[in-house]
Amino acid sequence: MSDKDKREQEEREKLKRDQPDISHEEDSKGDHSDLEETDEDEQS
Repeated sequence: MSDKDKREQEEREKLKRDQPDISHEEDSKGDHSDLEETDEDEQS
């Protein structure tokens, strides 16, 4: 894992602690793209 990856992961962990609601959106976009797709399908 590169330094950039570590920094991004640390930023995400900070978001989870500081702003849990926002971190869920970040996670669904980046780590769980399948979830984002199903959300869009339900909306349309």
